[in-house]
Amino acid sequence: MLGRAAGVALVLLLACPLGARAQGDALPRLAPDRPLTLRPTARTRALAERVERILALRLDVPVAVGEDAPPEVLEAVPEGHMALDRIDGEILLVLAGPEGQVFRSEVPLAGGRRGRARAVALAVEALRDAALDGPPEGSASQRSYPHDGQQVLWIYREREGGLFGPRRPREALAKPTINIGFLMGLSTERETLILGPRIGLGLCLDTSCVVLEGDLPVLPEESASCDGRRIEYRPINLALRLQLRPIVIDDVSFAFDFGILSRFGLANLVGLDVSRVATDFGIRGGIEGAWRFAAPFELVLEIGADVHTSPAVFIRSTRPPPGMPEVCASAVERVLVEDLVTVWGTLGIRLRP
Repeated sequence: MLGRAAGVALVLLLACPLGARAQGDALPRLAPDRPLTLRPTARTRALAERVERILALRLDVPVAVGEDAPPEVLEAVPEGHMALDRIDGEILLVLAGPEGQVFRSEVPLAGGRRGRARAVALAVEALRDAALDGPPEGSASQRSYPHDGQQVLWIYREREGGLFGPRRPREALAKPTINIGFLMGLSTERETLILGPRIGLGLCLDTSCVVLEGDLPVLPEESASCDGRRIEYRPINLALRLQLRPIVIDDVSFAFDFGILSRFGLANLVGLDVSRVATDFGIRGGIEGAWRFAAPFELVLEIGADVHTSPAVFIRSTRPPPGMPEVCASAVERVLVEDLVTVWGTLGIRLRP
């Protein structure tokens, strides 16, 4: 409440000098030698730093990136400071001039990182030029005026919903995520490929997600018994993982995840109608890089490994038919049908809020 009361007082103070000049008196202009300070929000700070490097080469005055912009009212920045925010696919620029003047412009987001920073830098320079030229005489009571083919808003504009802002609609804290990818793994002992689709469903809270995913190898894993018979095992993999994204740079993010893993499937003795249900448990972990190419869709590359604490085993009797020689050392054989460690990689598309 104290911050809002201060905002009301600020608006009243800014309105006073403007009202005194409502009869068409000349309005002050931004001093040409005043340094420019960029005041970004948390989501535009990386962009503001790139814009600052471009403007440092183009302007004759010092350019710096300052503290965060006022969270409630972007217009409440000191004279010569420019607030930057990202709203609905646009970069909003607000430059504070003398005696409560506010110059405002929007820049649509387009192009890559370099092109986007250059477009915003040119818009910042154009908005500063408008403040240097100042509003034309006789426009003190107007809300905007044309400058180089653009409408420039220069006086304080009341926010939508009044001084205290609009009432924000309630939003769900957790948002769903869906990913579809192609899995390619390597069996570390058998040195055979594991190929197949992977599908995941989850819920995300801010930059953290809990994902339930499953994958089914197209090619079975093969093992050899003591008498030369082949055993095929094609398991279904289910994993529940926690995913954390500590690094987010514009549309690129890096994450790591870990969780529990369960496998189950039929192990078949090739050539005979003999099969056993084999299951195991383990852990799964990985690291990923994601590129948001068209929000909310991401291209994801992930590498990781599965470690099985109890690998699946096929138990069979090795007794030969009557009259055949003994080949195996024991009458009961335990055949390990999967490896203790499996490394894998996936490439896929993910829908993520």
